[in-house]
Amino acid sequence: MSNSYDPWQHAIQLFFARVLQYLFLSVFLGLAFWAALLHWGFDASWMSVARSTWAMVSADTNLHWRLHLGLCVLVGALLSAWLFTTIILLSRLQSGDRHHRGPRVVKHACE
Repeated sequence: MSNSYDPWQHAIQLFFARVLQYLFLSVFLGLAFWAALLHWGFDASWMSVARSTWAMVSADTNLHWRLHLGLCVLVGALLSAWLFTTIILLSRLQSGDRHHRGPRVVKHACE
């Protein structure tokens, strides 16, 4: 193994890391929205929410409730997309900034 830096390998690793982050965050937010809907909307206990969700995912159950779960995961995906877009827009350079140098922004001193 060499000590040379491969920018393509780094870009591919970053891409797949971001894709995995997006997928996990989407599923997590969708399941959190689903649990909140069942808990506060139908007054279900947290243990019954967990058991019913596992039973619904692992067995062939009513299509109506599976569609509700799918819509909750879709809401989680939309929230994740909004969050990623907001972070990308906030991390852009401002009009007077020249370039990034690690975590800080470096401006030219020729003013």
